[in-house]
Amino acid sequence: MHSNRIGLNFIAGFCLTVLSFAACAATTGDLPPSVQLVGRDDPAATAEVLGRRPVFLLVSSHATADLLKAVPAAWLDQGWTIPADQFVAVAAVSKAPWLVKKLFIGSGLRKLVAERTELLGDRLPGIGDSPVIVDMEGDMVAALRLGDFGKTEYAVFIIDKAGEIRSLIRSELVDDSEAGINAAARKIVQAAAPHLGTKP
Repeated sequence: MHSNRIGLNFIAGFCLTVLSFAACAATTGDLPPSVQLVGRDDPAATAEVLGRRPVFLLVSSHATADLLKAVPAAWLDQGWTIPADQFVAVAAVSKAPWLVKKLFIGSGLRKLVAERTELLGDRLPGIGDSPVIVDMEGDMVAALRLGDFGKTEYAVFIIDKAGEIRSLIRSELVDDSEAGINAAARKIVQAAAPHLGTKP
């Protein structure tokens, strides 16, 4: 009888943990209603930016921003395709020093997007219009429940058709060389491809 009670308590505790985790899962309703995009002066409606689902959402800091072009390249290099409008990036820059913010947002992000377009434009149609959200105040990071998001961190989410946001990866880029960035990009693709990648 005692062992049965222990077993039931364990099952009940496990169920409560699963339910509480599910209740805490973020949805698109938790996100800010509008976002600032690279290359656009006026804010865009978040629902419009995330309109074609499932959405692959990559969050990077200013120190891991090269993943914005390395990840789509890794999709293609591994033989997968992804519609460009289902690849959305977030540049989480709220904790960057003021001067870094000014330089990075003023020209760095635009240059990065232009480089990505030049690198992949022929292989991935529409990549030039793939949205990059500038999270200046940390609203997206807070809504995604990333807490203290460090400057060398990156995170990957899948937003499903129902609007639920599922966390796939949260990691740190310990090697910011080209080889390190490409290795991180491959790891990201391997985790995310089963959710929305397709073979050409």
